[in-house]
Amino acid sequence: MPKTEMVTLPSTQTEVYSAGEGPTLLLIQGAGAAKEAWMPIIQRISDRVSCVTFDNRGVGKAPDAPTNLTIEDLARDAADLIEHIGGPVHVAGVSLGGMTAMRLAQMRPDLVTSLTLHSTTAKRHGRGEDASAFRLRLLELDLPVDVLRRFVFLFAEGQSGLTWDIPAEVVNSEKFVKDNFIAHMHAASKHHMTVEDLQGITAPTLITVGSDDISTTPDNAKHLWRNIPNARLVTIEGGGHGMYISEPDLVATLTEGWVRRHREAS
Repeated sequence: MPKTEMVTLPSTQTEVYSAGEGPTLLLIQGAGAAKEAWMPIIQRISDRVSCVTFDNRGVGKAPDAPTNLTIEDLARDAADLIEHIGGPVHVAGVSLGGMTAMRLAQMRPDLVTSLTLHSTTAKRHGRGEDASAFRLRLLELDLPVDVLRRFVFLFAEGQSGLTWDIPAEVVNSEKFVKDNFIAHMHAASKHHMTVEDLQGITAPTLITVGSDDISTTPDNAKHLWRNIPNARLVTIEGGGHGMYISEPDLVATLTEGWVRRHREAS
């Protein structure tokens, strides 16, 4: 049966949702999004995979994010949660969650059986940096949240747009706390993993990217693929940054397939 519970970790508190049976997969969300944004994926795989997801600092039921939040902080939170539930586990992350997942795998390889990285990068630059800077500028101007929400749609869409609505938790006008979102965006902008860092990732790694992703581009994904040992790269033609929302069937199949391929190690 699905279960939701508040968990106190050494570094923070968070609400954890778990559902399903089979090898355990920890799912880490992107900037500003609560754990519920994973539900379209969880609904598709939880009869075969034990899915666990949680609120990062600054969203959902977790405490506010500090202004100096870093990806390393989020990776330590994830490590603490894995130790709480019992690891090692399979780990998947999207966008900021992918940054967290790869840093976790580099910092604590003993906790990560396999790694799935959706729409993410080792470092913001080029178009992705421009998109992030513009989103921060919208926040600083105190424009209505609906303006920010529409911008999220635009940079997340691929050729076919978004066939699913972006989960309300991403920029919900009732729950949205600007300072928390800014903390997430600054953490992402400061994120930088060197080639040596990436080469320290020992878990078998699946990287997925949309061909039309303007935030974490195909070139970013190729950089990860070239430098993470034992990595595979899947490019989704026409996909945007929000592939896991627009193509939940495909992303769920890829994520589950990678877990099942490496389940004997867990």
